[in-house]
Amino acid sequence: MRKVEFLVTLDGKCPVRDFIDTLSIKTQAKTYATFKIVQTLRIVPEKFFKKLSGSDLYEIRVLHDKSIYRYLSFFHNGNIVIVAHGFEKNTRKTPAREIVTAVERMNDFKEQYKRGGK
Repeated sequence: MRKVEFLVTLDGKCPVRDFIDTLSIKTQAKTYATFKIVQTLRIVPEKFFKKLSGSDLYEIRVLHDKSIYRYLSFFHNGNIVIVAHGFEKNTRKTPAREIVTAVERMNDFKEQYKRGGK
């Protein structure tokens, strides 16, 4: 099984938790329920969890109240899904700036891990 964890930056911030905290209680509940699906199902349906083409990133998808939320993540140590970035998606294609943010956080995490920080 997989484990879902939120990325914590070098300065101790947790941007994904901060983002989730801005959402309604019902949207938060739907988000955490979706994370649980990613953790527990051996084969997760693509409507919830999908690899982004051309990158090491995966997208956890949450649909609630006609809004779409995306959580960009990556795998660490085989079965740990590190959630690096969350945002509300308003366009058909994931905006490049959102991917850039997630990739930067992923690279920082991997660099920190190499140095023994995690």
